Amino acid sequence: MDLCGGLILLAVLLFMMAVFGHGLWLFFAKLFETAGERALDQDRGPQARQRCAGCGTAFAHSAAFCPSCGMDPAGAVSKELRDLEAAAREIQVLVKAELVDATAGEQVYQAIEKRQGQLLQGAGATPVAARPLWQRLDHLLLHGTERQKFTAEQRRQALTWYRQLPERELAYLQPGSLLSLARLVRAAGLCSRTLQLYDLFLKNHPRDAQAAEVAQEAGRFAAQEQRDSAAQHFFEMALGMEITKSDREQAEAALQRLGSEVIVATPVHRPARNQQAATIPVPEPGEPAPPPVPAPPRRTWGQLLAGFMEERNILWGELVGGLLIVGCSIALVISLWQTLEQIPYFPFLLFAGITSALFGAGLYTLGHWKLEATSRGLLVIASLLVPLDFLVLAGLSHGRVMGPLNWATEALALIGFAAMVYRIGGILLHKQEQAGVRAGLFALAVVGASAMQLFAHHWLELEQPNLLVFVLLSMTPVFCQGAALAWELPKCLRANRLEAESANQLLLFLGVTSFAVATALGFLVYWSEEPLRTLQHLAVPLNLAALPLVLVGALVQQKVADTAQSPGAPTSHGSEAEAQGLSPGLARLVGGVIALAGLGIFALALALAWPRTIPLVLVGFGSAAALSGIALGFRLPALHAGGIVFLVAGALTAFHALRGAWPDAADGGQLVTLFASPPSGSLLAILAGLLTLSAEMLLRRERRADALIHAAGAAALVVLALALVSAPGAAPLRAALVYGGCTVLTFAVNVRWRHPAGSAAGSLMLLGALAKGLRCVAVAWTPDHFWLWVFLLHAGTMLLASFALDALLTGKYFLRPSTPEKSEESPLCAEYMSAIVVPMRLCGLVVSFVALLPLAGYVSWDTLPACAAFSVGFALLWLVTSWRLFNMRCSRRVRQC
Repeated sequence: MDLCGGLILLAVLLFMMAVFGHGLWLFFAKLFETAGERALDQDRGPQARQRCAGCGTAFAHSAAFCPSCGMDPAGAVSKELRDLEAAAREIQVLVKAELVDATAGEQVYQAIEKRQGQLLQGAGATPVAARPLWQRLDHLLLHGTERQKFTAEQRRQALTWYRQLPERELAYLQPGSLLSLARLVRAAGLCSRTLQLYDLFLKNHPRDAQAAEVAQEAGRFAAQEQRDSAAQHFFEMALGMEITKSDREQAEAALQRLGSEVIVATPVHRPARNQQAATIPVPEPGEPAPPPVPAPPRRTWGQLLAGFMEERNILWGELVGGLLIVGCSIALVISLWQTLEQIPYFPFLLFAGITSALFGAGLYTLGHWKLEATSRGLLVIASLLVPLDFLVLAGLSHGRVMGPLNWATEALALIGFAAMVYRIGGILLHKQEQAGVRAGLFALAVVGASAMQLFAHHWLELEQPNLLVFVLLSMTPVFCQGAALAWELPKCLRANRLEAESANQLLLFLGVTSFAVATALGFLVYWSEEPLRTLQHLAVPLNLAALPLVLVGALVQQKVADTAQSPGAPTSHGSEAEAQGLSPGLARLVGGVIALAGLGIFALALALAWPRTIPLVLVGFGSAAALSGIALGFRLPALHAGGIVFLVAGALTAFHALRGAWPDAADGGQLVTLFASPPSGSLLAILAGLLTLSAEMLLRRERRADALIHAAGAAALVVLALALVSAPGAAPLRAALVYGGCTVLTFAVNVRWRHPAGSAAGSLMLLGALAKGLRCVAVAWTPDHFWLWVFLLHAGTMLLASFALDALLTGKYFLRPSTPEKSEESPLCAEYMSAIVVPMRLCGLVVSFVALLPLAGYVSWDTLPACAAFSVGFALLWLVTSWRLFNMRCSRRVRQC
């Protein structure tokens, strides 16, 4: 109770601090900012202000054109736009007074909007927004070279664009714009960036008319900020330019105070201001030096508060506060109703109130303060709290008799939260096409998955619940999420590339809906009497829930590309509605992590399904199909390895279940023994053949990496199958058939891959097949007699097969030399000879030589005729081989001659 009460108190305090504290900060910032603006207006004198008819920017009446969009306020386009705006207001008044029909008013509105769009497009007001960011910043800064000439809104806009602008594009700014930006940044209290801008101005524009003045200004600012090395650098640059005698003396005195040796540099000649030759007045020796330039004024409280209220400064606070709210809410879900269950629906009302408050705060910050990042964060937190609200409501209803009040409360909760989540989805997905449909699907996935908890607690109260109903009910959240993603994913899958903004929207959609699914499934585990057994029954739903994670993660990881940027082309930084979210590189990293998490859930589902037949089959084949499809669709060959593992698990389970060997109440040890039985080797050999066929098909489609994974999987299955059928007690006939099939499969595969190791492996498998097959008919033979026949049959088969393949490949006669007309062997023929024929011949010769060992043990007076027959057989094999090799050597010599 103490811990729960402390967490509740902490959550309430954080919420109050976030709402009321933020409001107070904004109030005082606005108050001080208004006071500062009034003081500046008094210093400047009364100036009338006007608002641009094209973009709505407020600027001085004396300005010749709008600083944001460049429109002439006195031009014909501005006048017509103002007239159209006034006409729209008047029509709105008439429509509200019912003096004009609403349909006619709507037609007039559409005509006015169409005309406004034509005027803005023709006047060039909107294309300014499509310019690169550095051009818009340069356009804004050129309207004044002093900070006092900018309004607070313009200063804020300039600093925002400066933070978004890449450093390499600062060099594109004109000298006056760069100097104005340096002074704006200095007023904002950013010392290091101010010195950077001063240094950039002096390096890129050393011959500008204001270069010497800027160097001294930068030196004084660096000295004031106790940046001695930077001050020394700027004063030395000033001494190398044309400056007055008094400025030179001040610079030298400053260098002496900094402890630096004064170096007299040759002045850099530069044109005077206004591109006219001008003489620099040099004071007489007796003339007093001008007074030092006063230091820049200190920042006002309004400026300090405005800087503190920037979104980048409060973002981390909002993130930590949101995580604390969600964490405290989870703790409250677990323990609160145990102490406050006497008050009907008190925990639910508390949670619903917190969720509604966050939702309202998000709408308010978006509508009134235009804090898009802040509002999105609040709305995301509110959407994450919706499943917890339903969790609390379902928990309170658990074990109680349902009445009209309970049903009405649940119905109102469904309607209210559905409307709330739909509104949240419309805001979070407003930049996507068909945002209304996506918002509806978002609400379906979140509220549909969460509402399952309201029906689950009724099912949990049954005395004899049906397992099939439980599994289908637990699949409801997964189906809701799948239905929502089924609308979004096909378009993303068809696209060649995925923009970072679309990837952020997709990841946000997946994250919120997956949290709702996890909460709904966790509710079933938490409220069941046997949590571990319930979790095992959720193997299939968990497997289905992991599919969107793997699919979306692979999609984002493969299709998100960096946006190419150029100085003259529109960039993502140049858009005023820049997408808030992950960068392309970070989005790809997050996608990879999500895909790996989905693979982990696949493995967890397989472990939970053990040792039940139907879940194992469904999880095994379903995961194998999903991983293979994703691997082929997104070109991720490594996923084929996981697909092969799941395929083997599902196939072995189905195979033994169909054989009737699957025990009704099997434990893990019995199933491992069943999987390691010789019949499993037969199935693995068949699966190896299927993987070999798939590898061949992939090679024909030029998917070599995928084919290599399938071929490696087939090789691993062949080894495992041979190990299983070679176990003691295995039937010899089954082993002979498996060995023979693997031998044929290996030689057939080696025709494609053409590797000597493949032929050697096939030869060894043939030796095993002959041994297993001969064991079926020669039970009473001695070991020496048995192995003599095995070695003789193997050597004879290998050598005869090599000779037959040699004749087939080269077209030569078997026992006589080739004719001189035969040309050199083709490269493909030579490759087949070196990879297949020669290894087969060598294996036959080696086995025939090894046969000497059992032959020596078999020799006796009784077995002398049989030993002689075996010796004659091996001698004939060697003679034929020698004759063939001699024939080949003669053919080479004939061709050389």
